[in-house]
Amino acid sequence: MTENGLVSIEGTVERIQYHNETNGYSVVWLDENEKGAVVIVGTLHLREGDMISANGRWIVHPQYGEQFQVHSCLPLLPATLKGIERYLASGAIKGVGPKTASRLVDRFGLETLEIIEKTPLRLTELSGIGPVKAEAIGQCFNSQQGIRPLMLFLENYDISPAFAARIYKFYGETAISIIRDNPYRLADEMVGIGFKTADKIAARMGMDENSPYRLASGFLYTLREQSFAGHVFLPQQEAVARAAEVLGTGTNCLEDILISLVAGKQVILDDDRVYLPVQFWAEHNTAVYLTALREGVKNPGWTLPGALIGNLSQRQREAVELAMREGVVVITGGPGTGKTTTLRTILQVMEEADLHVQLAAPTGRAAKRMTEATGREARTLHRLLEYSYTEGALQFQRNQQRPLELDVIIIDEVSMVDNMLMYHLLQAIPAGSRLVLVGDADQLPSVGPGSVLRDIVASGTIPCIHLDEIFRQDQASMIILNAHRINHGEQPCFNKPGTDFFLIEQKEPGKIAGTVVDLCTRRLPGFTQCNPLEDIQVLAPMKRSTAGVEQLNRELQKAYNPPAVDKPEIIHRETLLRLGDKVMQVKNNYDKSVFNGDMGIIQEIDLDDGVLWVRFPDNERDVVVPYEKSELEELTLAYAISVHKSQGSEFSIVVMVITPQHNIMLQRNLLYTGITRARSLVVLVGTQAAVNKAVQNNRVSERFTHLAERLRAVSGKR
Repeated sequence: MTENGLVSIEGTVERIQYHNETNGYSVVWLDENEKGAVVIVGTLHLREGDMISANGRWIVHPQYGEQFQVHSCLPLLPATLKGIERYLASGAIKGVGPKTASRLVDRFGLETLEIIEKTPLRLTELSGIGPVKAEAIGQCFNSQQGIRPLMLFLENYDISPAFAARIYKFYGETAISIIRDNPYRLADEMVGIGFKTADKIAARMGMDENSPYRLASGFLYTLREQSFAGHVFLPQQEAVARAAEVLGTGTNCLEDILISLVAGKQVILDDDRVYLPVQFWAEHNTAVYLTALREGVKNPGWTLPGALIGNLSQRQREAVELAMREGVVVITGGPGTGKTTTLRTILQVMEEADLHVQLAAPTGRAAKRMTEATGREARTLHRLLEYSYTEGALQFQRNQQRPLELDVIIIDEVSMVDNMLMYHLLQAIPAGSRLVLVGDADQLPSVGPGSVLRDIVASGTIPCIHLDEIFRQDQASMIILNAHRINHGEQPCFNKPGTDFFLIEQKEPGKIAGTVVDLCTRRLPGFTQCNPLEDIQVLAPMKRSTAGVEQLNRELQKAYNPPAVDKPEIIHRETLLRLGDKVMQVKNNYDKSVFNGDMGIIQEIDLDDGVLWVRFPDNERDVVVPYEKSELEELTLAYAISVHKSQGSEFSIVVMVITPQHNIMLQRNLLYTGITRARSLVVLVGTQAAVNKAVQNNRVSERFTHLAERLRAVSGKR
């Protein structure tokens, strides 16, 4: 007998008779040690072969008879050969898959787990396991023993072992008691565990829907979700209304919750604007730092060398002279307007003045393009700022206390820089330095919160010059001409012989994928002699539809990389990943130094251990990165990608789907961004009507930002 009148039983899960995916309720046959099989019931997430110790009460069901009602259960290590092999083969130990599990048990028998725990180097007696892997298996096994109770507890709420390990590292031995007291702390205090997961745990625990814990966490979740949509803040009334919708409650109680969150400094209320503190201070300090940089440089009285003037247009000369004169300058313009020539001239002038110039861009691909265009090394902003990622938090080693060592910094593709990254960059630029921001304000805004480039231009406080002349060598390019036509609300010109811009009409959405596949695998390679995998990139406005990114990827994968005996493959959720596939990283992984939007090729797959390796040639450092099973959600096929994911990239040939089926996404800046990713050829697949709709729709999705106003306010105070 245990506390509270509960009793304890032990045994091995023999069979899962029933399991409800929604609430976790299960009916399980447990082979109770030396006593035969019994039925246990409760909220359980077990696997056949699991050994457990369960606390609970014996009850008599009116229809099914005697059952054991489980209150809680803890895992036990298996003691049979079959149980040991099943445990190891489950993926519980990193680096051990089904084949390795079988070999270990065949070699070490009932001593297998003891050897892994105490003398892991003995695992090297098996071919293919070296000292490093043996030690890693032992360390993983031993680290899990302390968290096994938490892992089993969280399995009841569909929390993966990987997240359980992070929770244990964050909260230690108190994790279970903390979660039972307030599961919403997981969402509020940890990265990667969201409000919906915490809400599901709380509901199963029977927590009141109007609990202040739930209301406060839901409010914060609403602000975080809206930041993912690009908003730096929400107006107070809208914040309350959106939170009420998320929580399924009235707005009156949320007014009080907002007051408590402000008092607790979990949100900042600035007039009627509701901010998460990190977003408020990033926006506020960006305005302060930009203004200080603008005013912190004295005009050295340089003149533009005569040898360079003949190579520049009037607007380009003005841009270079602004950069020579001002502390901060913005240079914008569409494709073919000479931004690169202007940038190279600024670089030359600054270097001849013996100034230390640093080039940077938001992504690895954009940094490589900048390096190729200038002949000087360009770095990603993250690498320049010396990022590190510890305890689930991103930190930059370069900041006000340890500023960058430079006189001039030139940033390209600034439209991709969001509120937080601009703040971290600015605080690391030393006083008296010059900042040159280069970009195209007509492209899609950054993926992260804010519209930094547009807001800086709109503020009128930072010197800005717009390059608008298309140079003679680019005037034959219909890509360039059509980009400017689209940007001015004019319909593009298609299908002129000898040009580089085409529309293939395909009005049936179900046939678009086939048309795209035919273009990529037969027609374009035959017409241009290109390498289909390296030179052609398919773009689409949306992920899900019959002509969306996901369906296009499935069809292109069949054509580019069909299954074969010598091509191992792994299925993760609904995505099949095969050796040789073109893939994209879809979230920043600072530990692996790969970032959202990086594209690579799967080079190796180890089916036994469930690990695959991806080479990222366009990453800043051309890295090969391993992925465990639990990390495969970070990868997606990249034969086709969204227009948003293409930002900062350049491809030889772009095949872009544009169809009325994507009506909600048909906007001018999206079409403009997509076609300007191409260097030599654009082929649109869809309908003229969809193109017309996109060109006519100049509605830019509103983002709640206040940077332009803050810049004006700070400049006015000075």
